[in-house]
Amino acid sequence: FCSLGPHPMAEALPTSFPSRGSAERARLRARSLTLPLLVLTVPWQVWTRNSFLPGPSEETPAKAAEVGGTSPERSDDEANILQDASLLPLSLKLAVFDLAGTTLDDDVDGQPLAVAAIRAAFTAAGMDVDEDSVTAVRGLEKKEAIRRLCRQFSHQLGGKPPDEEELVDRVHGLFREALDEGLRTAPLKEVPGTSAVFAALKARGTQVVIASGFAKEVVEELVRRLGWKVDGLVSAKRPRPDSIFEAMAMTGVENVRQVVKVGDTVADIEEGKNAGVFTVAVLTGTQGEAKLRAAQPHFVLDSVASLVHILPDLTDEEPRATSAAALRGSEN
Repeated sequence: FCSLGPHPMAEALPTSFPSRGSAERARLRARSLTLPLLVLTVPWQVWTRNSFLPGPSEETPAKAAEVGGTSPERSDDEANILQDASLLPLSLKLAVFDLAGTTLDDDVDGQPLAVAAIRAAFTAAGMDVDEDSVTAVRGLEKKEAIRRLCRQFSHQLGGKPPDEEELVDRVHGLFREALDEGLRTAPLKEVPGTSAVFAALKARGTQVVIASGFAKEVVEELVRRLGWKVDGLVSAKRPRPDSIFEAMAMTGVENVRQVVKVGDTVADIEEGKNAGVFTVAVLTGTQGEAKLRAAQPHFVLDSVASLVHILPDLTDEEPRATSAAALRGSEN
């Protein structure tokens, strides 16, 4: 923008007006400045109204973080996915699901299998870790979760502080042993409605990928035993979005606005937001509703089974509204 200065027409105005009073001279000089002010003001209003720049009541779209790799190209508009959505997009092409607590009911004797395995591993390593502390790091990649717990509880070992990486590797190995034993002996069951949701998504052309912090061979065995038909498995490094980008590359989906991430932890929601995709929190895990809502997912559902209520009707030209009774997260 140029700086405000006298309009060229002002130079043609006489500097004295012998036949007019001082009030008339002031009025004429003020009129000479009207044109440059309009030239500046009108384009600014049009520019703001058309969102080339955010207006005073608008929020600047937040770009999704690109962590741990190159993300698919997307415009700022694509990164700023609707916050008040009532339905997922009609063009949904990919759904990425967490495993334990979201699609897998891993409750064993009142405690999630993964939580029990982590606590057993720390006990074997000489540390007592409470359930709440393990719940707080659920959703993270398992080795990262164990690393954070080691930092919190390694003081119980006394003496010289152990090497952190050696301790993490030891506890992680013990966790894998406890988890393998649990998977061999515990009855496996899906969260009710999971298979039906997978089938409904695939029937409408949406691909299904499982992303888990468990070791990939463990996930493969779980999916095989549960009889699920999915389009791929990826290893999660939450809250980094790598697994979502990997799932997109695996399935040939390029637009983040055609992807949804479904999970039961804050880390799941952060992973999805970091990738710039739609996010759905389900309340079948161990992290409470208030904590999940604070992470600001696009939807909050009772369970994965309710996902069908936020899928638009393929026969509708315009997406239909979803009732508040079906969608608990509509007030977000």
